[in-house]
Amino acid sequence: MSNALKSWSDYITYLEGKNPNSQFATFYARYKFAYNFEGLKVSDMASRTLDMYSLVTKIAFSYAALENLEKTLKLGHEARINAADLARHARQVMPHGASKLETRMYLSDALKSRLDELFRNHLSSDVRPLVEQFRHSLFHGKFTPTGWGLKGGESSIELLQGLSQVTLRKADETFTHWFKSQSKN
Repeated sequence: MSNALKSWSDYITYLEGKNPNSQFATFYARYKFAYNFEGLKVSDMASRTLDMYSLVTKIAFSYAALENLEKTLKLGHEARINAADLARHARQVMPHGASKLETRMYLSDALKSRLDELFRNHLSSDVRPLVEQFRHSLFHGKFTPTGWGLKGGESSIELLQGLSQVTLRKADETFTHWFKSQSKN
């Protein structure tokens, strides 16, 4: 795979003679790693289980890139990741929704509320709370594919692949929007 960060080469050209912000290099490294991440290699694990861990790991790395960019740009974590099709798909693949996720890890009241909104409001399209929860649960919680109801079927795979893709797309769009606003000056 290649690097899909659309504006990065233009940004590098723009920097000639300017003082770069090293945080953007960190963002780029995280983005590129997540974008090109192909999976984990672990011995003595069922291939479907390993696939689920790999897909959730890609979501976590994708979110880490977005989170780093937002911190660098001082945007906070309010930006929605709207994907109506994935929100509907999540409600189908994970029918127990937020109530099951709450048993997997301590959730802040704010994240719990946003997850409830995603799973209870069928008009909600913001999948960011689910992306955040996967990331937090993988690295700080009690993530297991079976515990989350991810059995490795096509529906689970499509959901997880989609979540990493929309998260990377959000990072790309955020960086591109910022860069265009900077390069006009």
